[in-house]
Amino acid sequence: TIFGARFLVSSAIDIARDFNVSETVIGLTIVAVGTSLPELVNYVMAALRTVSRGGMYLDPTIAQQLHGSRDCLDPGLSKRELAVMQQIAWGMIDREIADQLNLATDTVKYHLKQVYQKLNVHNRTRAAISLVLMGLVEPPHPLLPDSATPTGAC
Repeated sequence: TIFGARFLVSSAIDIARDFNVSETVIGLTIVAVGTSLPELVNYVMAALRTVSRGGMYLDPTIAQQLHGSRDCLDPGLSKRELAVMQQIAWGMIDREIADQLNLATDTVKYHLKQVYQKLNVHNRTRAAISLVLMGLVEPPHPLLPDSATPTGAC
């Protein structure tokens, strides 16, 4: 069994490198292969249901692998910055956010700039994705189906 696992990992790495695939993709592939078949089928079915309804799906286990434990991540955002970013994650534009949070549009833009600096990103999409993956803001629905909570997740 150990020999088979080593062979599988070595072969995957060799093939991926031959096609100039990044080490991150290699690692994600190995994690995916290591997932039990019934769990994998559940995730695939949940992803297909979500995508068929017009949503996007990112496996929570992979998100956690990409960004580490949620408990360890604290970019130091204020409550107001998180509130603004929650609205961004839900697809609102600056004017809608300002109306929703009773702020001036320039104040929303100021908070966004602060978030970009703290997360070391350059746009709202990257900031929102990072915060969703960190578990600090909720994803847009139906990004994650209700029944897609993985076993052993935070």
